[in-house]
Amino acid sequence: MTVVVQAVIPAAGQGTRMLPATAVLPKELLPLVDRPMIEYAVEEAIASGITDIIVVLNSAKLQIKEHLTRRFAGVRLAFAFQEEARGLGHAVSCAAACLGDRPFAILLPDEIFVDARPCLRQLLDVFEPTQGGVLAVQRVPRAAIGRYGVVGGDACGSGLIKVTDLVEKPKPEAAPSDLAIVGRYVVHPDLLPALQQTPPGIKGEIQLTDALRTLNGRRPLFAQVFAGRRYDVGNTRDYLRANLELGLESEEYGDDLVAAVRAWIRRSRDRRARP
Repeated sequence: MTVVVQAVIPAAGQGTRMLPATAVLPKELLPLVDRPMIEYAVEEAIASGITDIIVVLNSAKLQIKEHLTRRFAGVRLAFAFQEEARGLGHAVSCAAACLGDRPFAILLPDEIFVDARPCLRQLLDVFEPTQGGVLAVQRVPRAAIGRYGVVGGDACGSGLIKVTDLVEKPKPEAAPSDLAIVGRYVVHPDLLPALQQTPPGIKGEIQLTDALRTLNGRRPLFAQVFAGRRYDVGNTRDYLRANLELGLESEEYGDDLVAAVRAWIRRSRDRRARP
């Protein structure tokens, strides 16, 4: 049985959804409660059994390399570079020289997953007995489906789907389901040559979903509805919500924040009650 020990964290994006906060500081280093958001992805990978992490950067984001090198000594770190914004699929392909001929995981650092069992571990628990690729998925409203890659398939277990189709950013009426692919993947190494042969798709970018669709049918591919919560902290609304909710749950800060929120609610009620 093959065990996954390598992971790719693409972190070369421009962070345009978070401007002006990301004009100088990389989005991945913005604080989420008490540490940069990228640390959550690294910690999830380590907690899931990953020993080798390849972080894909661009030359304007070397602060990430410096930070991670200082913060994490218990995992082997390597860094690859994507100098052109050509999509997630292209970013993953930039890590090819650091990857062996083995399956690997992909974790998007601006998607934070919260559960007692890490989201990546949930996927690996599917991969290890089946040796099939695994994607994390979440049910989303049809109106939002055009923002995601979407899978179609047949239920084959608790929250588990045997994938028969994948479509990148479909129109709601053409989507094969309401199951959106979110930021965790376990894939086989044949994804890398498939990405090299994948033509640019939406916005002229090389899409990971398109390459996975090309490979689908050659080996099993599953989608797992993950347990827990997800925050898309690459947008300001979810970033603020994640800071608040994770802060309220923090052992160190939770009591103070709960008291502050209750005081704010009382003040807000008092203002509304005044004539």
